[in-house]
Amino acid sequence: MRAPFGTFGTHIPSLVRGITASCWFGINTYFGATAINGILNLLYGFDNWFICFALFATVQLVNTALGIKAVERFADLAAPIIIIISSWMYVSLSDKAMAEGRDIWVWVESPVTGGAAFTAFMVVVMANMGFWATLAADMPSLSRFFKAPKNERNWLKRNKAQIAGSIIAMPIVNTFMVIIGAVSYVAVLNYDPVVGLQQAANGFILGVLLLMIVLAQWSTNTSANVIPAATIFSNVGGPKVPFW
Repeated sequence: MRAPFGTFGTHIPSLVRGITASCWFGINTYFGATAINGILNLLYGFDNWFICFALFATVQLVNTALGIKAVERFADLAAPIIIIISSWMYVSLSDKAMAEGRDIWVWVESPVTGGAAFTAFMVVVMANMGFWATLAADMPSLSRFFKAPKNERNWLKRNKAQIAGSIIAMPIVNTFMVIIGAVSYVAVLNYDPVVGLQQAANGFILGVLLLMIVLAQWSTNTSANVIPAATIFSNVGGPKVPFW
């Protein structure tokens, strides 16, 4: 980046990414906070999402400040939970969509043709390019902590952990997440997964599912948004802004 941007200008795209990650941290924290608020409202009648937001943001930042190992351990706990809740949401919301007369694989909300269809197609393409490019840019922030075999000359063996994450795990998992979001919208006509769960479940089951949403947002946020932003701001700020 230094060749085209210079030693100072190289920080510009980095800061753009860091600010974007910070914004996404807030968005994901909001979804987690609404889930926490839903749980507290279900149990105690408490209803103040902003307090939940502040507490949830603090907990995530503390978890990240404890180091990459703390983030890794929590991710190991949350990963199976994310799979469980996603699978349940897919099955439940698919049935709900079918009951409403909407097939999740063929339903179109507002069909368009001609130039409008091309414009819509390009918007989707660009949005997905931005989405996947961001994820790809995040990988080095995490892979730098991977332990590579010492004195190993084979490139594939040195980077097998990163290759598995970038080429296998990330595309499969995130494609499934996109599908879950689409199914949620088709089923309840709302992008918010918390609203989707609240309309598809109730009682104890709803509380458990909302808790899973909290854990999923937590684990995703720390690794995909907090660590990249911290890495970037630390790099830009130098010794005055330590990473940990």
